[in-house]
Amino acid sequence: MPRSIWKFLSLRGHFVVSLDHVLGCTVTTRPDRRVPVRFRIGGTAAAGLLAGNMISQGRRSWWAHRYGYPALVIDLRSNRYAQLVVDVEDPGATAAAIGAAIEDRSAVGTGRG
Repeated sequence: MPRSIWKFLSLRGHFVVSLDHVLGCTVTTRPDRRVPVRFRIGGTAAAGLLAGNMISQGRRSWWAHRYGYPALVIDLRSNRYAQLVVDVEDPGATAAAIGAAIEDRSAVGTGRG
C-alpha cells in the first residue's frame, strides 16, 4: 500500500492485488531497463523519482520508485497492470516472501501442499 508521500505523488491511496495475479518478482536497481516507461498517465515524474501510472508498448505499470534505490518489480497477470515497481523497506526479503507464497500456492494447486 502506498504510504506517506507516495500516496500524494502517485495519486493512489491504496493498491490490492490478489496472489493469484502475481506471476513473480525481482529486485533491481534499474527498473526502467526491466519495465520501460514511455508515457505517464497521472502521477509524478520529477528529479529522482517516478510515481503513478505509466504505459509503454501497450502495457501499463504502476510505479512508486526513487532512482538509485533497489526496486521490487512484481509481474502480474492482470487486465489493468503488467507490473508494479515499488520501493519497499527490504526488497530482498519481500521478494523471497512473495516467491515462497507463489510456491505455496502452486503446491496447493497441484495437491502437493
